Amino acid sequence: MKLRNNSSLHKLFYGLKSSLFATLIVLVISIIILNLYILEKINSKFIALLLIVDIFLNTWVTWSTTSKNVTSYNPYTEQTASLINKLPTSAKSQRLEKSFLLNNDRGESYTFNYRGVNVFSSNNDPHLSKLLGLLGLPSIGYYTYYSTGTQLTDALLGIKTYIMSNKATTVKGFSNYGLRDDLVSNKNWYKDKNNIAYKMAVFPLVFAGYSKNNLNLKSNSALLNQEKILQSLTNTKTVYFSNAITPQITSNNMLIKTSNNLISMQQIKKKKSSVIFTYQAKPNSNGYIMLDPTIMSWGKYISDASKMTINGHSFRSLSVNLQPIGIHIPENGKLILKIYWKPSILNKKIIQPNLYLLNENALFKSIQLVQSRKMAITTWKGNSISGTITLHKGQSLLTTIPYSNGWYATANGKKVKIQKYLGCFIALNLPAGKYTIQLNHKMPGFKLGIIISIFGIFVLILLKKLSSKYLQC
Repeated sequence: MKLRNNSSLHKLFYGLKSSLFATLIVLVISIIILNLYILEKINSKFIALLLIVDIFLNTWVTWSTTSKNVTSYNPYTEQTASLINKLPTSAKSQRLEKSFLLNNDRGESYTFNYRGVNVFSSNNDPHLSKLLGLLGLPSIGYYTYYSTGTQLTDALLGIKTYIMSNKATTVKGFSNYGLRDDLVSNKNWYKDKNNIAYKMAVFPLVFAGYSKNNLNLKSNSALLNQEKILQSLTNTKTVYFSNAITPQITSNNMLIKTSNNLISMQQIKKKKSSVIFTYQAKPNSNGYIMLDPTIMSWGKYISDASKMTINGHSFRSLSVNLQPIGIHIPENGKLILKIYWKPSILNKKIIQPNLYLLNENALFKSIQLVQSRKMAITTWKGNSISGTITLHKGQSLLTTIPYSNGWYATANGKKVKIQKYLGCFIALNLPAGKYTIQLNHKMPGFKLGIIISIFGIFVLILLKKLSSKYLQC
């Protein structure tokens, strides 16, 4: 262990020493070139040529290094792009998500040109991340994974298509995460031996609903939070989930104690151990097991569990919050969750993984209700959306478009103030009536940036002329 640590420190020191040496060489060369230019030994064309050669060499070295490390990226890109291109246009008319990524790249929606929820950007609104975390998604700060969505979050966020893959994780950097067996009864847009693109009924992008911001959403209550939001925007008291179904617990090499919805486990011998949770529920139904985040892991992230399966299907997610794992109850009504612990885990305490069944008929009726109130979109191009809608007393115009600076709206040609629903989505509070709505987004500071750039170019040209005149004197 000491040798390993010393080796790592040596590599780190060597890397820093090499970087410092390279920086000093570049600095010395730059000073020499600058002095030669001032003494008129070289002209600006020579400097321009050096810069072009430098950019070319940097690009070539970077590409050579990168291509060695991601030799599998191009085949992955080609295969994934081909898969998404096989879907009909209507499957991509709202948002699309999938159960796999390469190298944890949450920006793949940009690569493959679809609208998604996965995001990893410092521009991400932390209010949106917080809300999605309260809905049970691994979401915090400036990143969000859609690895533990439910049919309610699918509906709310407009996930019209979800692609599952059974592809083995043999490609370096490829992660097939999550488990969405709650979709097995859904129709599909496309299917082959490795992939299936499920078709979902969802809320429209813009619709008439009821805006209540103070919903008292609580952490570790993902399903209840989802239920509250749907009840709020539909102005109903619809119940979407069953009461908790508790499991029968058995174990291998573990002593088990349960108390106040917590399970305490103590290893008997220092070797591999496992705990088995068996549920009895309505056959052919779908639902969610709420799993403690401390047993989650994915990619480079590690957990105390070496493996987890539900009815034989392996799954993973990120250790961020209590998360719903989508399941399907088979015809025998039995569901089995197995957690395999690492030998180093002597004691462990987790939240009891209760099962909640989904009332799909109630959800479908809510989706139909919201669809009947949708805005008829006339144009949707780039950052501009327009359409017509009728609002009744007490209703607001709601969207699932995250708010950011630069959005503005008009109703019947008049500018109206944009509000926020759930603290992060665009909403318009308008009196009852019929409206033609226009939503547009312009990048903040874009015009100012152009003006500054033009001014900078002008100053550069002026300085160039002045310096030439000065040198001639």
